[in-house]
Amino acid sequence: MRKKVAILTKQGTLCSDLQENTEMNIFALEGNRVVEYENIKLQNPEYGSFMDIVKIKKVTLLYMNNITEELKHLLTKAGCLLKLQNEFHEDEFINQFIFA
Repeated sequence: MRKKVAILTKQGTLCSDLQENTEMNIFALEGNRVVEYENIKLQNPEYGSFMDIVKIKKVTLLYMNNITEELKHLLTKAGCLLKLQNEFHEDEFINQFIFA
């Protein structure tokens, strides 16, 4: 089964919130294997525009540093799971990456 996960970064570090020029790195996974990759630079850091991308790209899991309650609520409502940096210690996928 294919699933899509996204990592939010800015200049090589995990993002704490949406900002101008945040990069949304989207990976399509089949099992543990990456079968597709897409990078989207967010020109508009507003939650509505971001949520449109999450829904269109069918992102099911989002990795970021930390999150505002408002964005957490929107993502949860859309069925997107979250993993914050303090939850990464045993995550095999995210631990393959090195962040500055």
